[in-house]
Amino acid sequence: MLLEPLDLLLRDWPVNFKAHVSERIAVGRPNARTLNKLLGEWYIQLRKRCHGTVFEPFLVATLEVGAKEFDGVLGNDPSVYATAKSTEYLSMTAAARLTGLTRDHLGKAVLSGKIPSRSFLLGTRGRAYEVPRQDAERIAMERAKWLRLAEAAKRAGVGEVVMKSMTEARVVSFDPQWRRNVFKAGEIEASSIDQLYSVLVHRVKIVDTSDKEIVLWSDLMSRRWGSNSAIQSVMQAAQRGDLRAVVKGSTIGKMGFLRSEVAKYFGVPVLESGMSLKRLAGVTGWKQENIRHWINEGLMHTEEVKLPGQQRDVILPEQLLAFRQTYVPLADLAKSMNTKASALARNLGGAVEVIGALTLRNGLRRGGLLRVADLGRLAVAQAKANRK
Repeated sequence: MLLEPLDLLLRDWPVNFKAHVSERIAVGRPNARTLNKLLGEWYIQLRKRCHGTVFEPFLVATLEVGAKEFDGVLGNDPSVYATAKSTEYLSMTAAARLTGLTRDHLGKAVLSGKIPSRSFLLGTRGRAYEVPRQDAERIAMERAKWLRLAEAAKRAGVGEVVMKSMTEARVVSFDPQWRRNVFKAGEIEASSIDQLYSVLVHRVKIVDTSDKEIVLWSDLMSRRWGSNSAIQSVMQAAQRGDLRAVVKGSTIGKMGFLRSEVAKYFGVPVLESGMSLKRLAGVTGWKQENIRHWINEGLMHTEEVKLPGQQRDVILPEQLLAFRQTYVPLADLAKSMNTKASALARNLGGAVEVIGALTLRNGLRRGGLLRVADLGRLAVAQAKANRK
């Protein structure tokens, strides 16, 4: 007999229990603005004893009925809404916690009509607002698609300085006014980072990198290269496909590019580390038009760099060393032997091939080169002949 009332409540669960809650709501305190006030001590004790325990289904059922049959506030504690997953409306506090917005920011969005809501009197003069759970969840999902600078940098595998250059180059979606949009939790769209990575990976080219110098995307910063505009040009070129990676990394930051190809976009640093054709001519005494001819013939390698309004060839120290280890200008050798280049050429009599000479308009040739290996072989042959 003692448990008979409980048996009635639990029979056909949760139908009978919900009917009991509905009856309590119907006879609850008139003009109540909250479920606490409406159901009184019964509901207060129910919450205390059921929330977070094995009896939580009783609280869930109560809140489900309250959400449908009561126009007031279900509760100011966000845990109430976390408990009742099917609750259609959330308090401002609970909605703010779910969306990641501050309560103040959410309140302004509600008052401006950017977020749907319902309102009702609270007390004698106050007014409370609730946000549809469906809209709060939609806002949360939309906000998750946008990242702050530090989060975006981590996702891309780069430092914040490089990520800032990526936003300035517009190779990722960037919204400087993101704070005005409740649907954005940061200034950078996460999917644009993933899309850029996919583009870079898709365009990776296979080359032998064993003797090549590699530049990683994460190294594209002004303190190393000296030009923010050039850094942005490199990033944009990679996005377009004009510059293709040769190393596939697990993130954008670990994508690798040939330094020789990247250097074309960085005029000043490369120019400072090497020499222009004019400067090389001044240092060596070689005529500039001869140097240009050697370059055109593929006998001397250079870095092609872009400077404002112009394109320029720069000879790096290692490139000049490689040239001098391979060739000797006929004029240099003749000078060291205190003779003229034309006389030296006649004396060699074809024993050593002269290459790379520039033919002038008058038919004369100058700027001829001798291979160091050919001179070595000639010297060995002469030494052998002398020993006979």
